[in-house]
Amino acid sequence: MRTRRVLLVLGLLLAAVPARADKNDLALWKLGQLNINPDGTIGMPGVSIGADAETQFRSLASELGVVLAPRFLMPADTLGYSGFQFSAELSFTTINTSQTTSPWRNALERHGQIKADGNPDTTIPGVLTTVGVFARKGIWLPVPSFEVGAGALNILETNMFALQVYAKLAIHEGFHGWPLPSVAIRGAASRLMGSTNLDLTIASLDFSLSYSFGLGGTINLAPYAGYNLLWIIPRSQVLDANPTCDAYVTSTNTAATCPDPRNPSGATIAPGATELNSNFVFRNQDNIVRHRVFFGLKLKFHVIALIADYAFIPAGSSADANGPGGAKIKDMSKLQHQASVSLALDF
Repeated sequence: MRTRRVLLVLGLLLAAVPARADKNDLALWKLGQLNINPDGTIGMPGVSIGADAETQFRSLASELGVVLAPRFLMPADTLGYSGFQFSAELSFTTINTSQTTSPWRNALERHGQIKADGNPDTTIPGVLTTVGVFARKGIWLPVPSFEVGAGALNILETNMFALQVYAKLAIHEGFHGWPLPSVAIRGAASRLMGSTNLDLTIASLDFSLSYSFGLGGTINLAPYAGYNLLWIIPRSQVLDANPTCDAYVTSTNTAATCPDPRNPSGATIAPGATELNSNFVFRNQDNIVRHRVFFGLKLKFHVIALIADYAFIPAGSSADANGPGGAKIKDMSKLQHQASVSLALDF
């Protein structure tokens, strides 16, 4: 009975801990323009979403999709039907840092916050770092030379993480005495978790080549390369363009004021009005397409493997043709680079 009570108290304490946003978490509400009437009340509709905001939303989702997309960190050869691998992974992905064109400039929790020196924070991180763990297993079914895997990764200094799964089929492998590379095709998916701003799903299809050879009779080297196609599916969560005010506050007798992040004098809620007018969502845009070219090397000694790879991701070029007023919403994401390293145990 005492143990049960202790667990109940601990559960209540954990439930009571307020959610805290880290400095690189998303704050997509900043992309919406709050409409305030001349008398200080919130208009109807309460938020305007122009073509520029739609473009920033699409471009940010594109770059974030690359950050959260499944890594490679493996040659084309599978682990074998009895093989198993557990790995820890570290990855660095660049994002657009331009103060004028970066989609992150108005969409980060840190942006605009007052620093210790009294000035607003206008910095944009040039690189987003992720850490993750993965488990991989070779299996015989449904066909030989098949491999599956699952894992999770977290973007440091955020509450965002992704759950990932993949399945790989080696079309040709194991003939290392031949002057022919191993060839594989892999399908994968990644799902963003931990964000109240964005619903993001990434589907991935890649083709890879590798060639394995021994070194000194004790070390196995396997360089690999390939091409990857990404489909990024962004969906907006419900956003509050005036988060400093309780969305359910209704003033019945006297006008109530609450601070507007864009208006230091605050927005006045008229008697009987509701601040729910400031809630909005971005419309569902067409899927985003990105491309990656990757190169890597796996070095294995006994059961310990060190894998490193680099991916080159050209700037985004996809577009959605149904923007506000018929505007074409383009993916303005820039060229991205991604470097990853993994320490694994192969059994």
